[in-house]
Amino acid sequence: MMTLKSLSGGPGAARNVVSYCQHELGDSRRGDGYYSKGATPSMWGGTLAAELGLAGPVDGKVLQGLLEGRLPDGRTFGTDGVEKDGHRRMGVDMTFSAPKSVSEFALCKASPEMRERILAAHDRAVAKAMALAEREFVCARYGSGGAESVKTGAMLWSAFRHEDARPVNGKVAPQIHSHAVTLNMTKGRDGEIRALNLQFGNDGIKLAGATYRAELGAELRALGFGLRKTGEGYELEGVSDAQIEAGSPRRQQIDSDLESKGLSRENSTGAQRTASNLATRESKRQMSQDEQRWEWRELGREIGLDLPDPTPPQEPLPKPDAAEALAFATAHLSERESVISTQSTRLQALLHGMHQGLTLDQIDKEIEAGRGVGNLIDAGDQKIVTRETLAREAANLQTVSAGRVTQAPLTDEAGALARISAREAVNGFTFSAGQRQAVVDALTTPDQFWGIRGAAGAGKSTALAALADEAKSKGFRVIGTGPSQTAVDGTADAAPDDMRVLRS
Repeated sequence: MMTLKSLSGGPGAARNVVSYCQHELGDSRRGDGYYSKGATPSMWGGTLAAELGLAGPVDGKVLQGLLEGRLPDGRTFGTDGVEKDGHRRMGVDMTFSAPKSVSEFALCKASPEMRERILAAHDRAVAKAMALAEREFVCARYGSGGAESVKTGAMLWSAFRHEDARPVNGKVAPQIHSHAVTLNMTKGRDGEIRALNLQFGNDGIKLAGATYRAELGAELRALGFGLRKTGEGYELEGVSDAQIEAGSPRRQQIDSDLESKGLSRENSTGAQRTASNLATRESKRQMSQDEQRWEWRELGREIGLDLPDPTPPQEPLPKPDAAEALAFATAHLSERESVISTQSTRLQALLHGMHQGLTLDQIDKEIEAGRGVGNLIDAGDQKIVTRETLAREAANLQTVSAGRVTQAPLTDEAGALARISAREAVNGFTFSAGQRQAVVDALTTPDQFWGIRGAAGAGKSTALAALADEAKSKGFRVIGTGPSQTAVDGTADAAPDDMRVLRS
């Protein structure tokens, strides 16, 4: 997964960011810092890194200067991001975390050689996800108030790999993750350094996180691991959910905080999960890497983690079925919308197939192959529609057209207004003008089909109750339907005689 955190602050904030990323929690001269035997594994990335001559491990002083608005050659930039009190928008921390079973196996059970292979695969997956972010989501703003947003495809980031989660009751769980500190800078169309604007959109953050997990998964399969499908992608075969939970006290802690607020991991927003994360975290503990890894070995024994190092497959692995994953994604999304987001399609296909080693590059190739001559039609504005959807929509329109002026209206206008008054008396409030018009039109139409469209909270369910009342009074059986149980539950206020989920 991937989480996003804005980095800003006044004097001293940049040093704090660097100190945290470099895991400077203890005194390395005494040997009690996590990386007391060496520097935190790190790397520079992004097209601007090459332009600035930055490569290999990250120099903390250089990073601090960049966070404070100084280029390696001493020039300053980003003065428009400094407020009067000295606070600066320094950048964004994109944190990529490995699936829990991967962290547990790599740090609690794997041989040193296999552990290093997994960590190297994690680093490459982070770089791949950051390349996606740079290519698709990095923009610069122009014009009054930044009204125009233009993709630049240029950014600078520095990633630091950590292995430990926040402690819970003094115990630290294994958690392989990297903080990709993305500087608040890009290169605009004029060649000048401008403030970074990340345009992720609704699914962009999820897509970046899924890209990381998919790339890691493909490498894990090449090492010989089996992957089992989960809602967030996959976990390692041979590591049970119970073992994952036993080794994840931090996750349990966050889930408990969400539950206390009437939320869960599934029905909460990213901001709500971040708030629970911040509200429950303890300060990181000072322990050397060697000491911590010995403690994790004991954890592996306690939870019964006995998965051996895998053997790389002798035969080529079966090729992931990108066509099947794409077909699943388009069918799933088309249940609710005729024209679907390309971004959402890529995300759903990737989540569906990454346990088979499917990557975003393979999905993108399949989408490109399906455009025009295949099943997909480009609808503009980064949206697509399937030929099956168009055929279904055409059939629906034909059915609706054939049903025009074929029915006796349920009542006349006076009867509709009387029914509205009766429902208002039951509800204890007056219908809005839009609700009244919708009910009158639906009750007096001679057409077999009639649609009512309104924004969330506009009172559609209230209007439906008046329609249902009139229909029942005429001897009709009222059935609430929808493409999902949630949608069907939304018809409950109309007190239908039956409720059913539509199946394709």
